[in-house]
Amino acid sequence: HEPAQQPTQPTQPAAEDPNVKQGYLVKKGKMRVHTKWVVVNATSVQWFQNWKDSHPQGSMPLMLCTLRAEPDKPSAFRIISPDKAITFQASSIEEREEWFRFIGGRIAAQLQGA
Repeated sequence: HEPAQQPTQPTQPAAEDPNVKQGYLVKKGKMRVHTKWVVVNATSVQWFQNWKDSHPQGSMPLMLCTLRAEPDKPSAFRIISPDKAITFQASSIEEREEWFRFIGGRIAAQLQGA
């Protein structure tokens, strides 16, 4: 008689959708910095406490946004909308470039009506 297997909780999120980028980034607030699970899809960026959460702590539509690298922090970037700006910091310049390219592509697609 074998012992009953305990249900296991996933240790990582589901496989990547090529149209979605997700991962942990540091979100810089006015007073604090927090690590957030960030998800970018075709139309918005959302951030969560962690990858298991189903309700975002915040979001920003990508329509009319611009991206800017942060010159004083090489691995950081800002997403700027007409209403607000959010600063995220990746773990490396290379990772920042991946996010930058992906988000830039989504913004361009929004502007082209795709």
